[in-house]
Amino acid sequence: HDCWIAINGVVYDLTDFLQQHPEQRNAVLAWAGRDATPVWDKIPGRFPSSTWMSFYLRPEAKMGDVGAEPYVDPKQQLIRQLQRELRRLEGPSEEDVKAAKAGANRGGAAAAAASKSSEEARYPKLAELAEKRGELPFFSRAEVAKHAGPAGGPAGTEPYMILHNKVYDLTPLLGSHPGGDELLLTNAGKDATTEFELFEHSEKARVRRDQDMLVGELVPAERADYGAEAGADGAEVGGAKVDSG
Repeated sequence: HDCWIAINGVVYDLTDFLQQHPEQRNAVLAWAGRDATPVWDKIPGRFPSSTWMSFYLRPEAKMGDVGAEPYVDPKQQLIRQLQRELRRLEGPSEEDVKAAKAGANRGGAAAAAASKSSEEARYPKLAELAEKRGELPFFSRAEVAKHAGPAGGPAGTEPYMILHNKVYDLTPLLGSHPGGDELLLTNAGKDATTEFELFEHSEKARVRRDQDMLVGELVPAERADYGAEAGADGAEVGGAKVDSG
């Protein structure tokens, strides 16, 4: 896929850049298909900034100017905003929660154990950290869904995220994430494991994440086996597959 990003009203194609500079893949891909202007020059020398552009960007990467936005009826926009806010406040429906639990239960204890250790099996230092840490509080997916922000909001709405069946408080990362706060808060209250694994995160970064942000784990009945391959008998839970046994 091509990697196009808008910056200050101009569209750039950074596909070739990613192939030539894979070490900067995460910072660039975090804004693929989006407008990176809100974080312009926030961190001098890093993407996107004037010093970065002058050093790395070739003239042929410029594709053209951003076109005018299509007209949106303010009333319809307000209605959609209120509908999204209502869904956020309500959280998953009872039917959604039951369906997720039923799918996870079909996986049995073996699937739950596999899902809990899948990331730790790939990164031994995470497993070492888990042994030292001991037991964590349990959260249901419905409880995490209530933690969708905004940052600095009322108690009980702090932005949480599910990654590999563990629950993280995003607050310590706000203001310093390379992809910007918008990327984090868009996934607050959700299972973002699939999106997280699209980017390269080192073992060191994962350990620091667990040290600074981990607040709990999903109840066993709602855990998913992210390492399982999709199969005809699988039930999809939070973007992952749980084997129905």
